[in-house]
Amino acid sequence: MAHEHLNLLYKFEKVFTISALKNDGLSDLMNYLSEVAPVSPWFYKEDQITDSSADFLSAEITREKLFLNLREELPYSTAVITEQFEEKKDKSLVIKQIIFVLKDSHKKIVLGKDGSNIKKINIEARAELEKLFECKVHLFLFVKVRPWIDRSEEYHLEITNGQNSFLRQPFHQIVVISFLLCNISYQSSYEVFTLQEIRSGGTLNSSEKELVKGFFNYISEKKPRLVSFNGRTFDIPVLKYRAMVHGIQAEYFHKAGDKWNSYNQRYSSDWHCDLLESLSDFGASARVKMNEVCAAFNLPGKIGVDGSQVMGLYDSGKIQEIRDYCETDVINTYLIYLRFMHHQGRITTESYNKSVEELLLECEKKEHLKKFKEEWLW
Repeated sequence: MAHEHLNLLYKFEKVFTISALKNDGLSDLMNYLSEVAPVSPWFYKEDQITDSSADFLSAEITREKLFLNLREELPYSTAVITEQFEEKKDKSLVIKQIIFVLKDSHKKIVLGKDGSNIKKINIEARAELEKLFECKVHLFLFVKVRPWIDRSEEYHLEITNGQNSFLRQPFHQIVVISFLLCNISYQSSYEVFTLQEIRSGGTLNSSEKELVKGFFNYISEKKPRLVSFNGRTFDIPVLKYRAMVHGIQAEYFHKAGDKWNSYNQRYSSDWHCDLLESLSDFGASARVKMNEVCAAFNLPGKIGVDGSQVMGLYDSGKIQEIRDYCETDVINTYLIYLRFMHHQGRITTESYNKSVEELLLECEKKEHLKKFKEEWLW
């Protein structure tokens, strides 16, 4: 049997053969866990079955009924928001919810002929809500059409139980791509970095399609080592999604290298070194923020602008300010990378100092980089 084979590989204290579907062996497992679990205070109240809010649970129940009743017809982007959750004097609950869809045609599907679908969904959801809250529930459902851009924040709050409104990778728009280019040469067994330029791709008027296509073309032409901070989790996935939105091919990016060495291989840091991953030993220790590393290394970090302000700058037409911010972010990343390479013995102390001196000279060429330098040397 499988567990006998596993016992040959590792000595387990106890092995349980269970089937949740048939309810086989579950009582033995539960009894064992009860015996070995350490005695400690309750983390939550004894009768508390979840840490989700009543608003969230109510919306999830209605959403479940939407899925069960509409099945394949259900528009994938449908979302449910609890707008009102109020207890009346008679202890009954008034729950008002909005079902958001993207198009009028989706609204018709949810409502059904003469309101048949929404009526059935209301009846089933209300019955389950009354069972959950153990009281009478007055449930009111409203179906509204709202374009994605108008309700993206609500959607992301909904899927994270109200914890995070930050857009997921496919829904970002790329307005700036900034980079620092270095030449890598070798002396004995050490690498030497020679700074070439610090700039942003395209122009102030470049479209997203032009920027993304320019990025992947640049990768194909220069064949560089990529260095990022959280690039593997965020920047590169965003670039891939937006490339697919615009029908842009990235053949070299995906085909270059081999199974163990490529831009898409997580541990291939000579192709793409994500400092967030590398500094944490790929999650063995805490993944720290760039600003935290900069503070520890006495580097400027974010100056005046951070990522949360980029959307506001874009809405105000301040593309140049975004380019300036991204270029200083690139310098922070480079300085952290230099420290990391020096720590690993990939570059010598002399080479490290020379790279820093080159960077200080480069910062004299642009006003926003001068400010970065002043903050750094202050």
